[in-house]
Amino acid sequence: MEETSFMKMYYRISLPLVIIAFAALGTFNLIEFRDKPEKEARNVLPTVVDVMRAVKRPVTFTVKSQGTVTARTETDLIPQVSGKITAISPSLYAGGFFDEGDVLVEIDPSDYEVAVVRADSLLAKAQLNLSQEIAQSEQARRDWENLGEGEATALMMRKPQLIDAEIGVKSAEADLEKARRDLERTRIRAPYAGMVKEKFADLGQFVSPGTMLANIFAINYVEVRLPIPSNDLSFVDLPYAYQGRSGEKAASLDVFLHADFGGSKHTWRGHIVRTEGTVDPRSRVIYAVAQVQDPYRPAPGSDRPPLQIGMYVEAEIKGKTIEEAVLLPRHALRQNNRVLVVDGSNKLEARNVEVIRTDTESVIIGAGIETGDNVCLTALEFVVDGMKVTAQMTEELPTEKSSFDEKMVSADKPDGGEEI
Repeated sequence: MEETSFMKMYYRISLPLVIIAFAALGTFNLIEFRDKPEKEARNVLPTVVDVMRAVKRPVTFTVKSQGTVTARTETDLIPQVSGKITAISPSLYAGGFFDEGDVLVEIDPSDYEVAVVRADSLLAKAQLNLSQEIAQSEQARRDWENLGEGEATALMMRKPQLIDAEIGVKSAEADLEKARRDLERTRIRAPYAGMVKEKFADLGQFVSPGTMLANIFAINYVEVRLPIPSNDLSFVDLPYAYQGRSGEKAASLDVFLHADFGGSKHTWRGHIVRTEGTVDPRSRVIYAVAQVQDPYRPAPGSDRPPLQIGMYVEAEIKGKTIEEAVLLPRHALRQNNRVLVVDGSNKLEARNVEVIRTDTESVIIGAGIETGDNVCLTALEFVVDGMKVTAQMTEELPTEKSSFDEKMVSADKPDGGEEI
C-alpha cells in the first residue's frame, strides 16, 4: 500500500520534469540549427556640407559709427537797440526759412531817426566852426607876417583853436555814424541763410539789448560728431589736426549717413572734414566730424526727407583698401582662427588663417586661403582632419548691406566654433 503511494508520487513529480527537459532540448535544436540570414555590407554615405569658392579681391574697409545731427552755426537773435517791435518777417516762426540779409524784425525807428537828424545838425555846426577857425588862423598868420617880429607862438596863430575845431568835427562825425548805425540796427537782418529753431518775441513787444528774439541756425551744411574707437583707427585715414596744417585727407574721406524716417531708411552722403584734438578720457574714443552740404535741399527725383537737426543717424565711413583679401561669412571661421577647406578628394582640411577683421556677419582673411579653395560653411558637431564629405556649392555671402564696393567688418575678435 505504501509502495503504491510512493510510485504515484514519483510519477507525478518526474513527468513534468521530463516534459520540460524535452521542450528545452527542442528549443535548443531550433535555435542552433536554424537558417542564418545573409549579412549585407553597410554603405555609409559621407556628410553633405555647403562650400563656397574663395576669391581674392580688393576689399575696402568701412568703419561704423553713430551720432546726432547738429547745426554748423547756431545763433541767439538779440537786438542792440531798445524799442517796440513794429514788424515781424513772415519767415520768423519755428521751422521758417530765410536768406542771408533778410529783415527778420523791425523796431520802431522814430527816436533813432531823430537822433540822426540831431547828429547831422551838430556835425554841420562843427564843420562851420572849423571853417571859421581855419579862416581866423589864416588871417592871424597874415597879420603876423605884416606886423609881427620874431617867431609867432602857437596861440597867436590860433593853432589850439584850430585843433579843437577839427576834433569837434571828428566827434560830430562819430556821433552821426553811431546814430546812423543805431537806426540801421532797428532792422535786424539774418546773418546767414538758415532756419528758425525757436521764436521768443512778437509784434508790439518792447525789447531792449539782451532780450532774446529767436534762436536760428545756418543750413548751408550740418555736422555730425562721430565717435571712432581706437581699434578702428588703423582701418581709416582720419584728417588729424596738426598745428599749422589742415587735414589733407578730408576731401577724399566719404561718409554715408543712414536714418529711419517715416518707416523708411534714407541715406545722405557727406565728408569727414576734421577730427577733434582730444581723446575722450572715459570712452577712449576720438571724434570725427562729418559735414553734409545743403541738408534741407530736396534731392532731385527723390522723396527723401531733409537731414534735420537733432536726427539720430548711423554712419559708415569709407576707409582703407586691401588689394588682396578673401571675404567669407562669419560662421565659416572656426575656433583658433581656423577654416575648413574641402580639397580635391572631398576631404576636410583645417587651415590656420590670418584674420584681418571680423564682425557678426563677415570675416576678412588676409592669408591662409587662396582663390579657388572650397571653404566649408556647414557647422559640424564632430570634425576629423581628412574626413570624407560631399561638397555642395553655395553662393552664400555676408548679408549686411554696404554703401561701398565691398563689405564692412569690424575689429572684434573672433569667437569660438567647434574643435578640429
